[in-house]
Amino acid sequence: MANSSADSSSLDQLFAQLKRFADEGDYNKADPVIKKILKEAPQDKDALLCRLCSLIQQGKYDNALTFIKSKRDLLSGVDLTFQESYCYYRLHKTKTALELLQSQANPNDKCKELLAQVLYRLENYKECITVYRNLIKNSQDDFENERETNLAAACALLSIHDRNLREDTYELRYNAACNLLSRGQIKETINKLNEAEELCRRSYDDDADVTEEEIEDELGVVRVQLGFAHQRNQNNTEALRLYNQVLKTKPTDTTLVAVASNNVITINKDKDVFDSKKKIKALAAEGLRHKLTSSQLKSMELNKCLLHIYANQPEQFQESLQHLIKSHDMHEMADILRSFRSVKEKNFENAISILQNMIKESSNITEKGFLTLAQLYLMQGNKQMAIETLKKMKDNHRLGIIATVVALLTNLGEAHSASKLMDENTQHWYKEAQGSELPPQLFVALKENANLKLQLGKPEDAVASLESLRKSSPNDIRILSQLITAYSKFNSEKAELLSKELPDVETEVDIDVDNLEMAQHLYSARQAKRMVKVGTDAGDSDLKPIIVRKKRKARKRKGKLPKNFDATKQPDPERWLPRRERSYYKKRKRAPIGKGGSQGSTASSAGYDASATAAAATSQNKTAPVAEATKQQEKPTAAQPVKKPVKKPVKKKKGKGW
Repeated sequence: MANSSADSSSLDQLFAQLKRFADEGDYNKADPVIKKILKEAPQDKDALLCRLCSLIQQGKYDNALTFIKSKRDLLSGVDLTFQESYCYYRLHKTKTALELLQSQANPNDKCKELLAQVLYRLENYKECITVYRNLIKNSQDDFENERETNLAAACALLSIHDRNLREDTYELRYNAACNLLSRGQIKETINKLNEAEELCRRSYDDDADVTEEEIEDELGVVRVQLGFAHQRNQNNTEALRLYNQVLKTKPTDTTLVAVASNNVITINKDKDVFDSKKKIKALAAEGLRHKLTSSQLKSMELNKCLLHIYANQPEQFQESLQHLIKSHDMHEMADILRSFRSVKEKNFENAISILQNMIKESSNITEKGFLTLAQLYLMQGNKQMAIETLKKMKDNHRLGIIATVVALLTNLGEAHSASKLMDENTQHWYKEAQGSELPPQLFVALKENANLKLQLGKPEDAVASLESLRKSSPNDIRILSQLITAYSKFNSEKAELLSKELPDVETEVDIDVDNLEMAQHLYSARQAKRMVKVGTDAGDSDLKPIIVRKKRKARKRKGKLPKNFDATKQPDPERWLPRRERSYYKKRKRAPIGKGGSQGSTASSAGYDASATAAAATSQNKTAPVAEATKQQEKPTAAQPVKKPVKKPVKKKKGKGW
């Protein structure tokens, strides 16, 4: 009895010590205490659960799973579904965690919370929203804000607007902005994100323990999303400023750094490749594939491939391309990237060949492949092949595709083929409608078909389309006027009959003519000065402006005749041409002064000039340096070299400059 009481007292002390360490969150010190308890009571369920909780809190999820499997018999009466599922979830074995959670018949709130997180990670947002709404409806605790924040995030990814969601916290306001962005409301998104930033700052104003660096780190997510909104709004300068502002703070969140760096790379494109090379390192951070969505990961891999093309790195390009194929099964995009690389190398034949083989080998090619090939044909000027490529598309009845093909056919002079194609497209949308109201695609197709028929001079065919349009929109005046125009080409009686259905032109308009005439800004300054008042009597209060304009008489000015004009002689027919271009023009001969050089006729004739010889003799001392230079530069000839006299400096006349 004494031993048992001593053992129980020691266990009580150990459990008290264990509780103290658990309250402090110091699980490293709690482990030795748990081991002592299990040594004295190896089958104690509370001690076993404490051991499992300690392993999970320390992040030892593999050890925790091993412990659960080994002690399952001892813990047979305890439901460990939550702990086991959580370990699988943290080990990124999300599907296994989902199977365990869905196997429960009556899951508790903890399991529902974890199930919602697992569904969110698996991008099953519809079921995730259902679970969160059920939790919010049936639970009352301190985690209401967290649940609504997660619900808002899931709704944003599905572009679902939930009016019941609050926006009183910055996280909820941020998710509301993301929802607006997913629905294309960019300006509203920017305003909402600015509000979220203000809310975030206000929420930390009263907390003195939070530093400015921590607030900036918290605001990083909002600013990166704000930068993305500006980038979507074609404001790349502001987007780049926000991205760099976040990256300069060196945030601890690797996903935030990766997203900001990726967006900077998309803005740089092929301009600042050196900066993009530095930013791309953030896209290779560990654990990113478990934190980002599949669409984000695909975008990053695509941007890696594009950057390697811009940087002319063929080996790195091939590595990224293989990773893109293995991780995301994007064979079509890989071929498009190979084709783009060939285009950058000016090898259009290889680029076209890659896409042609891709279309031949696979039957699941999307519109991207066909449109890219058509664009390459157009870059080469081969419009016919571009038309054939667009016609091969599965969904080739889309209005944009039809409009492109019709424009190309018209450009090639095949207007009748374009008209036939429009007829086929109209019939296709008639079948899609199946007797119900005209869909918007059919309405546009009929309208464009009628316009084309009128351009081709086929008003009878245009009438058929316009009559169908009028049945669906009987009050549309534009359709009626177009129908009247078409009938007027071949049936004037019908056109006249339909013209009676046109509404009357409203002639009575509520306009104050006097005020309009008194408006000074409608007249020029001169006209305003000429304004006179009518009704100068004392009892006459009606004043009206009248513009008094004097009619100018046109003056007939006599043309000026040249001084030497002779009316008896016929005028020169070439008088309109410049003198140099006239047939009888002769260029003046200039006097032969200064022509020739020291070795020409001037030099030889100077030898017989006594005055030149005398002048040279008197200025021998002055011209010696010049003569020496002449001897060094020129070869001697039969004639005697001439020393050029040094010219006296000419004084400039005083006067005004240019």
